[in-house]
Amino acid sequence: LLWLVVVFLFEFCCAGLYIPGHETVYIGGDDCGSLCTIEEGIRACPLNSRCWVISDTDYLYGPGNMNITLDQPLNLTSLMISVNNVIVGNGFFMKIHDAVPEFVFTGNTEALARIVNSTETAMELRSSDPNSVFRLIHLVINGVPSEHLSTGLVVDSKGTVELEAV
Repeated sequence: LLWLVVVFLFEFCCAGLYIPGHETVYIGGDDCGSLCTIEEGIRACPLNSRCWVISDTDYLYGPGNMNITLDQPLNLTSLMISVNNVIVGNGFFMKIHDAVPEFVFTGNTEALARIVNSTETAMELRSSDPNSVFRLIHLVINGVPSEHLSTGLVVDSKGTVELEAV
């Protein structure tokens, strides 16, 4: 019973949010094996699940952590990504177009998640589903060139959009 309380407290306090009934996929780190990137974490999510991809690595960068386009249904009921910093370098971080009914992006342990050095619009979220949800929590977008400054983040949704400390 004590270990259940400890696990609950860790997920609620240290991960920023607690989502009952979710699957968790940890990515990154020195010995990440086959789950080193955000894309690999998303692919590892069980079908028809509420999936939470988490990285406590300070910086994610390179292929699989940038220029991610999700424009086909993922067969997930919810996708949450919780990271610290993503260094893009050349291109964009993520584009989601009608791929998942609920998408949540947040920093770890209530810290800010930073997306830095995009050369295009850093994050683009689009949904034609009136029941969709996009939730961005503790997000900072830095280093977007001046010609893209006004479009560091694009959200175009017929559903719900929630921004907290963005």
